[in-house]
Amino acid sequence: MPANPAAAPAAQQVHEQLDELLDLLPVGVVVIRLDGTESHRNAVACEYATPHMRVLVDEAVSRVGAAALSHGTAGEEQVEFFGPPRTVLRVRGQALSGGEAVVVLEDVSERARAETVRTDLVANMSHELKTPVGALAILAETIADVDDPEVAQ
Repeated sequence: MPANPAAAPAAQQVHEQLDELLDLLPVGVVVIRLDGTESHRNAVACEYATPHMRVLVDEAVSRVGAAALSHGTAGEEQVEFFGPPRTVLRVRGQALSGGEAVVVLEDVSERARAETVRTDLVANMSHELKTPVGALAILAETIADVDDPEVAQ
C-alpha cells in the first residue's frame, strides 16, 4: 500500500494539467523516452500526423529525438511539403535532464514564404537596376573617350 494514498490522484491531476497545458501551445511537442518511444504528443503534433505528412514528420522526430538522446545536445532540421499548400516544419530536439528528449515542431511556412518573396524582390530589383546603370556606364565611357568637347556635349 502506498505511503500516501492521496499522492496518486494528485500526481494524476498534475499530469492531466500538464497535458492540457501542452495542448494549448501553438507548436507541436513530442516527448521521447530513453528507449526511443513516445511518452507524449500534444494536439498540434497530432495534427502533423496527417496521412501525407506522417511518415516524413515521424522520421524527422525520430532522428532529431535520437540525436538529442544520444548526444545530449540540441538538434534541428526542416521538413518541407510542397503542397498545396506548401508547408515548412522546423523540427528541433533537446535532451531533458531526466533522460528523455523533447522535440518541438514549428510551422515556419509563413517565414519561408516571406524569405522567398524577399529574395525574389532583391533579385528583381538588382536585375532592373542593372539595365539603366549599364546604359549610363556605356555613355560615360563614350564621353570620357571623346577628345572633342563639342562632340562630348
